[in-house]
Amino acid sequence: MRSMRLRGRRFPLVLCTFNTALHLYTRRDVERFLARVREHLTPRGLFVADLAVPSLADLERDPERLYRTPQFRHPTSGELVRYGERYDYDAVRQVLFVSTEFEPAGHPERAWTVPLAHRQFFPQEWEALLHYNGFTVERVDGDFCGGPLGEQSDVMVWYARRRA
Repeated sequence: MRSMRLRGRRFPLVLCTFNTALHLYTRRDVERFLARVREHLTPRGLFVADLAVPSLADLERDPERLYRTPQFRHPTSGELVRYGERYDYDAVRQVLFVSTEFEPAGHPERAWTVPLAHRQFFPQEWEALLHYNGFTVERVDGDFCGGPLGEQSDVMVWYARRRA
């Protein structure tokens, strides 16, 4: 997403869905990505991206504590598993590290962990990144139904046009 070039092809719409932009960990990563988006948009093309709104509750969680949820059947194995998450926020890099821990019921020796890292973009920061990288924000929604972005929103959906 930072280096893909499609030999001059341009599109009226470019989507960045399901928090994909949260895997851009540095300003340089973001700038390279937005340059590729601009390069692939038609002159008045629309860029739409959804990003999770940072949750202060998640960012403040104790990294030593395992936050458990009820057991469930794993969709791949069909086994009953215990599930928990550990959260560790790096405030300097604005990256939330989440370790998701799975333990098959009755078989702790077969437990496994899946790491996840998400860059946390606050609304004003994402707006500035778009602005300084050649986009004009047309609208920001706080849900997938066009509702307003507010304090209770857990998602922000950005609609931005390539600036001339």
